Amino acid sequence: MIEKSSKYNLFVFFSDDDCMACTTEFVYYNRLNSDIHKSNLFIKGITNVSDSSLINAFVKQNDIKFEVYKSEELFKKYTIGDTPQSVLINVERDNIIIFRSFRKKTLSSQQATYDIINLIVRNSY
Repeated sequence: MIEKSSKYNLFVFFSDDDCMACTTEFVYYNRLNSDIHKSNLFIKGITNVSDSSLINAFVKQNDIKFEVYKSEELFKKYTIGDTPQSVLINVERDNIIIFRSFRKKTLSSQQATYDIINLIVRNSY
């Protein structure tokens, strides 16, 4: 599931019951997806929802612009607590997690997540 052709992978975890205020952060993930070349950052939405119609409705409702996959394995391996949340993985460093999104979902924390990921990827930490 990890995209080896990209230096960083950003997994964005979500469930179909995520709160409306929380899902506003997908705007920032869509911006990262369009702002940064795929060779530097590959974004994948990961869900544990088994019903594909619910997944498709959620993707459409939140205007998600990146690929979405169902993976219980990744969900269990990387999530802590509520979704949505994201983890930035450095593929070149044995898939080490170098950033995890903030648990508190405010507009300022969502903007900070965008800024931090953008800074890390563009400066190749």
